[in-house]
Amino acid sequence: MTSKIVQRKKGFTLVEVMVSGALLALLSISMTGPFIGAVRFQRDIRSVDEMVDNIQMILNVLDKELRTSSNPEIVTINGTQRLQFMNQEDILVQYYQDGSDLYKNIGNDDPIIYQGTQVFQFDQVNFDVSPETPDPDTPSRVTVSIRGVTNLSSTDNSMIFQTTIIPRNR
Repeated sequence: MTSKIVQRKKGFTLVEVMVSGALLALLSISMTGPFIGAVRFQRDIRSVDEMVDNIQMILNVLDKELRTSSNPEIVTINGTQRLQFMNQEDILVQYYQDGSDLYKNIGNDDPIIYQGTQVFQFDQVNFDVSPETPDPDTPSRVTVSIRGVTNLSSTDNSMIFQTTIIPRNR
């Protein structure tokens, strides 16, 4: 009795290669969606973080200036509401919004411009001084609110920052 030994060639068939390629493609496609979403989320978080940092810096500068200021009041010049006060060197300082930028005038110098960036804009800046008429017995309170809006996301990423300051000098 003779036995035949059948030898098989080693390797993959074309069908096996095609099936494994299709599975790899499906796995790759299913992983790109979450990856792209994570990248967008990180970009949005970075833009909100940049907006928060910039607005907090502006409010800190305003807070410092207003605490050492005198005679804060709201004036309207050319239809624009402005917060104005005398700083500690008795120089007139004005803050106002024009478009998506926040301006700061100090005396007759060129204005300092706090601009929005590609990432965020100053959407709305409001100033309030109360009481409106100076009273020697009641200190003035200055309330500043800034609404910032990020530009990168399809969702509404807006935040309102508000602070109230009581000037020490009257």
